[in-house]
Amino acid sequence: MFKWLIFWIVRMNIKTELQKLLEEDISTLKETLIRADALPPRYVRSIATPIVRRWLIDKQLNILAKEIGLTIELPIIDTSLVFEKLSTLENKVNFYMAGGVYLGGEFISSICYSSQEFSGEPIIYAEPNIILCPAEKLLTLKRVFHNGNTFNMNQIITFLSNKQGGVHFDKNYDKYKTWQVAIEKAANFLKLGNPYNEDKLSLSEEHDTILVVLPLEKGYEWNCLEVEVLSAAQSLVNIYCNKVRLIDGHVWKE
Repeated sequence: MFKWLIFWIVRMNIKTELQKLLEEDISTLKETLIRADALPPRYVRSIATPIVRRWLIDKQLNILAKEIGLTIELPIIDTSLVFEKLSTLENKVNFYMAGGVYLGGEFISSICYSSQEFSGEPIIYAEPNIILCPAEKLLTLKRVFHNGNTFNMNQIITFLSNKQGGVHFDKNYDKYKTWQVAIEKAANFLKLGNPYNEDKLSLSEEHDTILVVLPLEKGYEWNCLEVEVLSAAQSLVNIYCNKVRLIDGHVWKE
């Protein structure tokens, strides 16, 4: 009995390799993405994207959960109501992005673009509602809408990883995957940042591209896919284990 007790205590205090790797990756995301000055989008593309892909797309988070016997969930904005409304609006909405991150001192969430004349009320709006969900559900959440095409988190992370330099760079799209062409058009439709070093928050339109000027993001330009991967990275930084937020590895035993 005493030997088994010693074994159990030792077992509970030894972290697995995956636990250590997750803690290191979360620390890397915190050190890289949380900053007082402008955040370069290349940090998301080159650092956050491979980390997010490893834990979500490659299912390492699921493997870790089974390995240590805990329920692991991620906080994310629930977009189900928004996309239900989008399905009823026919051609009234051209673009929607869920977001849910701070960028350039502004909270970027539920950005919608419509070619319809403004009536005084948002054509589509839903109060941000944070839900906890396992990795496999988070990947299925719809995040971006553009000209009738809807893209979930899985497609966004995969495209940024495989086509736009997150892990690989490849402009040869699979002719059988028409969503790859469509998602690049969505990425090019909305940009955020301040590439021309302007001083005021503003909105401009040029060559079928909408630019949301964020004065503090001087010299940088984000596309909507990079913003969404930043949102996924933010979720990973704030993961929950058995409904308790993981902070510096202190709730692994809960």
